[in-house]
Amino acid sequence: MDLIKSLFVSASGLKAQNGRMRIIAENIANANSTARTPEEEPYRRKIPTFKSHFDKELGAEKVELGKVAEDSSDFKSTYMPGHPAADEKGYVLQPNVNTLIETTDMREAQRSYEANLNVIESTRRMLQRTIDIPAGVIRGLTTERGRGSDHTVYCKQCLSDCCQAAAAGTRGRGNGTGSLSR
Repeated sequence: MDLIKSLFVSASGLKAQNGRMRIIAENIANANSTARTPEEEPYRRKIPTFKSHFDKELGAEKVELGKVAEDSSDFKSTYMPGHPAADEKGYVLQPNVNTLIETTDMREAQRSYEANLNVIESTRRMLQRTIDIPAGVIRGLTTERGRGSDHTVYCKQCLSDCCQAAAAGTRGRGNGTGSLSR
């Protein structure tokens, strides 16, 4: 059923966006970290990538987090002559993380996550409505008029009582025929 496929595809999107948010959080957490010595490099920004693949069992394209790439942009340098990681001129290399860009990326990832979650919730509601159709049909059966009795079927229990009474040849709660009409 296509509704089930959409649940699995959206779930793969949730998982991928969750991984993306984890990497962005790592970048933000390390935005101000520096190296310990002048020879070391500070934290280098990580960039999440995605890849799609065809799931043969499901018969649909799914997305997943791909390889995490490192941003090759230059580090910032800040003049801090007393810092242990300062070079001979007093400059310390800072991570190549821009928190404004990371915050924007995080909001985009959150919106994508929410969109996938909305698809799952909508699909779940559609599936629930589909499951509720038979119960609605039974509740929708109204009056059996005949043989001088009026009987309204409200639930599966009442329907089964009518059918059991009809099979036994007694009137029971229904009219004893076991046949119900709208």
